[in-house]
Amino acid sequence: MSFNLIETVKNYFTGEFTKQASSKLEESSSGIMKALKAVIPTCLAGILMKATSGDDGANTILEMAKNASSSNAGSPESTSPEKGSSMFSELFGANTGMINSAISNFAGIKDSSANSLMSMGLPAIMGILGRHAEQNNLSASGLAGFLSSQKDHILHAMPAGLSSITGLLGLGSLVGATPVTANPIKEHAEAIINKPGGNNWLWPLIIIVAAVLLLWYLSRSCNDTRPTTAAISSDTSAVMISANASTMLTVTDNYKGGNDFMIA
Repeated sequence: MSFNLIETVKNYFTGEFTKQASSKLEESSSGIMKALKAVIPTCLAGILMKATSGDDGANTILEMAKNASSSNAGSPESTSPEKGSSMFSELFGANTGMINSAISNFAGIKDSSANSLMSMGLPAIMGILGRHAEQNNLSASGLAGFLSSQKDHILHAMPAGLSSITGLLGLGSLVGATPVTANPIKEHAEAIINKPGGNNWLWPLIIIVAAVLLLWYLSRSCNDTRPTTAAISSDTSAVMISANASTMLTVTDNYKGGNDFMIA
């Protein structure tokens, strides 16, 4: 199975972290949980943006990841808010305030709480990346390539109400990353057919019924628009019989009148 960065990161933000953050930031647990749904993909989007901005950006991300890994920043609870705040500014620059406000409004928490969650989350995420780079012996360009391979996962993890953040970072919008060929009717039909419980017989039945209806339609069309051979033969025979009858009558009359088989 391929490595899914977004899912790996989510596993580090446990229920215990949510409880501690809720108490420390004086926010509801539901507000913290909702904010994390935005914080995680936003942090990863910022890292991806920086890593793919050029050689300098890729080298910066690799260095930050290795430093975070060596300092055991493996969980949000163990991170330094000061270090996280510095990372936040490094990655998002002038967009920092706008991103804070967007997450704050989305989750219904204070701007300062959104900033704190970002500052706690970034070092932990960087620590995960640093360990992955070390385990796979990735260079700066190799790590950038790995992050690029995770782009779709990151974009789809971004809540729909915050898809503008990825556009702000130059990574496209959530809408652009979503397949546009979705067919709700087809999906519903396939869901019914593939539903566990023995509905797999339904699809062959639909095909058989469709084939029977097609044959019936074609047969009916032929009958309505094309005269049959039997009908043509019948009409021709009738004409021939009528002509022969008239000829025989004329021959008989001429014979009785003494004429030598003159056919009128």
